[in-house]
Amino acid sequence: MENTNKFKNVGFSAILWAVIAAVLCAAPPIQADVTVPAGQEWDIDYDVKGFLYVDGIANLDTGAYAAYGIEAHSGSTVNIWGGNIGAGFVVTVFAGTVDPPVPAAVVTVYGTAFAVSSGTIEADGSWTPGAGGGILTGEYENGNPEDPTDDINLLFYSDIPIYLEDTGSGSKEPIPVDIDIKPGSYPNSINLGSNGVIPVAILSTDIPYFDATLILAERVFLAGAGVVVRAKGNNTMAHEEDINEDGLMDLVVKVETENLKSEQFQDGGAYLRIHESSDPESPVLYEGWDEITIVPPE
Repeated sequence: MENTNKFKNVGFSAILWAVIAAVLCAAPPIQADVTVPAGQEWDIDYDVKGFLYVDGIANLDTGAYAAYGIEAHSGSTVNIWGGNIGAGFVVTVFAGTVDPPVPAAVVTVYGTAFAVSSGTIEADGSWTPGAGGGILTGEYENGNPEDPTDDINLLFYSDIPIYLEDTGSGSKEPIPVDIDIKPGSYPNSINLGSNGVIPVAILSTDIPYFDATLILAERVFLAGAGVVVRAKGNNTMAHEEDINEDGLMDLVVKVETENLKSEQFQDGGAYLRIHESSDPESPVLYEGWDEITIVPPE
């Protein structure tokens, strides 16, 4: 009887482990890092707890998540129909090599209502981030405009074009950002008759991820007033500084008081808008509001 019981226990354990193994095999693969080998094509619709390295072809769909970002190595192809990356992490696109001769990575994002924080979307749909980095926003091809988790919000590091496949017409409300008019001052008193300048901080955030330093100052307007341009060098008056001491660098710009449009003041404050280009009539990508007090009262 003792031997029989031992046999039954061993048999039960073997069956239990077999069941556990079957369940684990059926579950979506969740691992630290994932590498798509050269010559292979993988569909990614699951969590990657670390980096997603791509040497072959990776197709990202709804549910794809790369916690530490994506590296599209030289010669690889990345097609992004859905998914996201961890806050503060990037999609890095590698250029080609001469020796050995390997072409640059090809990265394509499928969606609509595309907008970029730097650089310009060309007529052919290609986009090269300005100064090597930029944020791409929009809505995924297979996304639900009512669900913010289906929005595109990807930070790219690239010196080569990213290809944007617009899958249909669409409009997108400006993304809200945090601003601070006249940092360190309260109330934010403004004399519209003065000939001074007004500092405004555009604040970076971790969640949702927003790097204000990637914004081009010439696309920023406060109540219709653009950022001051220095007489020498034709440079905008803007600098990076951690205004709210949260460990993230913010962008501080200065606008001329005389250029403010009082009709754009709303609800005791003013909107700062970041446009698609330096044309204030171009679409608004980001929008922030802060209160102001007009002195003397109008």
